[in-house]
Amino acid sequence: MEQIKDAPADFKAFVSRKAAKAAADCPEAAHGITVNMVRTDGFAVGAVNSCGGYVALWARTANTGGNPGKWKQIIGTQDAWACAPLRKHKVPSVLVDGRCFDYSGDHKEHEYNQP
Repeated sequence: MEQIKDAPADFKAFVSRKAAKAAADCPEAAHGITVNMVRTDGFAVGAVNSCGGYVALWARTANTGGNPGKWKQIIGTQDAWACAPLRKHKVPSVLVDGRCFDYSGDHKEHEYNQP
């Protein structure tokens, strides 16, 4: 947890729950969560290792009725980031190195720009 000491408390709790689930789901395998970046605008990126691995994008859901939003995984992949969900969730391009792949359109890699 030292690597994310400055992350919001609700994100730390979310990641802790994800790591505990990874350990419970596959106790014999190497498991854990690696957080590469957490942003104050409610986005984070990292890796999940639980009976296999993938990279994940997490986001804080919208506030509703005065209640703060909750963190959830919005994308998980072993391939290039898909453009459509990045655009849908307005994921900042810095989290995906400014690149995405159009799996449903021209099947090519594209620049992705979102502040």
